[in-house]
Amino acid sequence: MTKVRLSFPPNEPVPLGNEVCVSVAGDNGEIRPNWAGRRIPCRPRFRLAPAPGLELVSREETESLWPDEPPDGLLTFKWGGCNRGRFGWSNHRPIAGEEARVVETVWQPARQPLLVHSGRETSATEIHCGVVNFPRFSGRGDELRRGDDGGSTRHGRVRAQAGPWLIELKECGNARDLFGELAASQGFAVTHEARIVRSDAESIVPEEASLLLRALDDFLSFARGSCCSLALVTAVDESEEVVWEQWGCRRVDPWRRWSSSWLDLQHGHTLGEAFPGFWAVYSGCRERRAALSEALYWYVRSETHQSGVDGGLILLQAGLERLAHTFFRPKTGRNELTASWLRDALTERQIPVGIPTGSDALGAYAGGVAGKDGTRDGVFAVTKLRNNSVHPAKDADVPDGAYYETWELARWLVEVMVLNVTGYEGEYANRLSRRFIGQVERVPWARSD
Repeated sequence: MTKVRLSFPPNEPVPLGNEVCVSVAGDNGEIRPNWAGRRIPCRPRFRLAPAPGLELVSREETESLWPDEPPDGLLTFKWGGCNRGRFGWSNHRPIAGEEARVVETVWQPARQPLLVHSGRETSATEIHCGVVNFPRFSGRGDELRRGDDGGSTRHGRVRAQAGPWLIELKECGNARDLFGELAASQGFAVTHEARIVRSDAESIVPEEASLLLRALDDFLSFARGSCCSLALVTAVDESEEVVWEQWGCRRVDPWRRWSSSWLDLQHGHTLGEAFPGFWAVYSGCRERRAALSEALYWYVRSETHQSGVDGGLILLQAGLERLAHTFFRPKTGRNELTASWLRDALTERQIPVGIPTGSDALGAYAGGVAGKDGTRDGVFAVTKLRNNSVHPAKDADVPDGAYYETWELARWLVEVMVLNVTGYEGEYANRLSRRFIGQVERVPWARSD
């Protein structure tokens, strides 16, 4: 194992160290008996396209491995004395130009990332990793890098301290060319690199670090507005020798110019201001961590390029309900989620619930479907239109543009609810009123200085 560099062309696979010889430790009952204990030499790599993830690539003579193709089903692969996960094959093809009958097989894990130990007895002191498909940002902590011509360029960088963890996130060195190629290909690339250490100088063990890495995945996806992920995670000791790694990544959405969210790309320093509170909730009680993670799962999948505004509205309502049931429990002891309950909870936390200015179609819809108490605010309209999507009424009259404006309002509600429950009081991009990049405002509940 060697330390992995973090500058790579978009969409190209990244080698992950030396060859490993895996053995089949078990099967799912569909595999021939003579497969038990079979050893397969494989080269690990991190694939970027068509979707990021771990692959093990094997090349074998056909007669020594299988007559036609690998067996169906998942194999439990084992190397280094440990079970590493269940793999299935995704590609099986002959190698052109080989004299013998040699085939290449690509194996992919059923779940990732996988934890891989190097076998070294030393303790890890820092973590290096990349981030796939995070947007280019700037802010107060940017780094100036000098070029060969004597000039300097500005690169986005942000630092944060969350509990004992010190985190630095910055653009990869080839950012200017990288983002241009990425925009043209609409694919995947390692856009940023991160360095993580402990302020208390304690060693970094994977069991503790894995929760932080998952929190960063969720937080950066929340900031991007769609899925991105850490990748090429490498924990090294004081001699910069690898102690353990994570192979693979979590879900990543293809590159698009920008998926709007609460983060303004000219105020990247707000990432460092918001993450400590996010981590405080995430690393706290399991129930709240699950609610936060699940709400963000629905939030990032509500982007219109994945679900459309009507489907996105249904997903956002699921996120609103998950947050409300955990963080906004009513004092009356009722457990059901109603528009009136959610309205009261948001108002108590100084989150506006009215129809946003300029949302004329949403206002017209709300005016025609007022609640039993005459309420015609944004919270009621979101709930009503979502219910109309799931259980359509015959006489429903939805004005053109109402779904999109309601989707925008629901996205905003999830964003401000997450920022509120994680204790953030800084600046953010208000999607309901922003007209240009760089326009920010304080969150509604922020205390005046």
